[in-house]
Amino acid sequence: EKTGKNVISLIDKSKVKEFKKIKNRLKNIRKKRHLPQKDKKILLDWNALMVTSLLQLNELEPDNKFLEPAINTLNFLLENMQIDGVFYHRLIDN
Repeated sequence: EKTGKNVISLIDKSKVKEFKKIKNRLKNIRKKRHLPQKDKKILLDWNALMVTSLLQLNELEPDNKFLEPAINTLNFLLENMQIDGVFYHRLIDN
């Protein structure tokens, strides 16, 4: 069995212990890193695209499990992303 050079493969089972030790060491190093800031903005176009997709999925699924999330998201967009009938592209949610 041939694997790619950039793919970790444990063909040699005797290396499993060593691999787990290295993996744990990497996890501990990663815990010390400063995480990047999260992007908290809400984009109208991406959410509208998601609502459209959920409604299309709802047509295919008989149990309507996609309808409620679509309606909830659409109501949020209508209530929070427009002022005086003008829709805004993004909302920064702190």
